Amino acid sequence: MVPLSTVLRTAVVAAVSFAVAAGCAVAVTRLAVRTRFFAMDDRLPDTWHGRPLRQADREQRDGLNPFILAFAAFWIAFGVANVALDALLLG
Repeated sequence: MVPLSTVLRTAVVAAVSFAVAAGCAVAVTRLAVRTRFFAMDDRLPDTWHGRPLRQADREQRDGLNPFILAFAAFWIAFGVANVALDALLLG
């Protein structure tokens, strides 16, 4: 039977890895959206008032969907953090 301390350390490794990966995915996506490949068209109205864009305006956006980048960044960061923390905490 596996000792409880090992199970708890494994849970901590998974939770911290998830948090690190989520932060990395958000950071990478926010940086990528500011580039020209993910940029929105300059003709779109300013949304400082907080209202969402109309559907007609959403359909004319230029650029790529950053979901794939966020997905890849999350899993790469999760894997790296998991391996690093596993080596540090579990030996």
